[in-house]
Amino acid sequence: EVAENGADSAHLSAVHGPLVFTKIAHFLSAFARHSWTNLNWTPHNSFLESLNSKETELERQDSENLRHRAYMTLRHRLVLFERFEVLQLDVNVKQIGPGYVELMMHTTLGSMCIFQTVTPMEPLLQKVTHILYSPPLLAPCASLLFLGECLMFERDVAIWNRKKFEKRPLLVKEDKSILAYRRWYAQFYSQHSPSYHSAIKSLQW
Repeated sequence: EVAENGADSAHLSAVHGPLVFTKIAHFLSAFARHSWTNLNWTPHNSFLESLNSKETELERQDSENLRHRAYMTLRHRLVLFERFEVLQLDVNVKQIGPGYVELMMHTTLGSMCIFQTVTPMEPLLQKVTHILYSPPLLAPCASLLFLGECLMFERDVAIWNRKKFEKRPLLVKEDKSILAYRRWYAQFYSQHSPSYHSAIKSLQW
């Protein structure tokens, strides 16, 4: 569920569009907002089909062994007065398996990397860890970026904690990337995987 956020393009403007520091100064939201564009989520096989370089030839031959991977691209800009765009951030995301994500963030000042892990602790409770790496000269920028990432993550947590799980959720055309993500994620389940109802009856958590 946490990593599925990346495939949910519709929630970016609604949840993460308002300025990240709006809690501190509400008046700032009147002339500044976050813009999220160029979002593209693809499973490994689809990603390789879009590439034609010789560097990926070995990966093409071994694509079946890498189907546990998925990729996403995203561009962030801070829009001022609906006219000026600053603080562009291009993000390349690699998801490896169900609980590990690498985010490479490229700015005009340099690149930074965030490693995210998601560990189930008990039914409906997960532990999420973010570790950020950056060059020493980008430490102030990295600290600000990490603070913003944490504040944005809190917005998602508020929604997850109130989320209602439907057996047959309704998905519209705009949710096609979510459906593709869930089909890709289904490979990590088997007929013997515990369900929520069976898990809450067990004490082996």
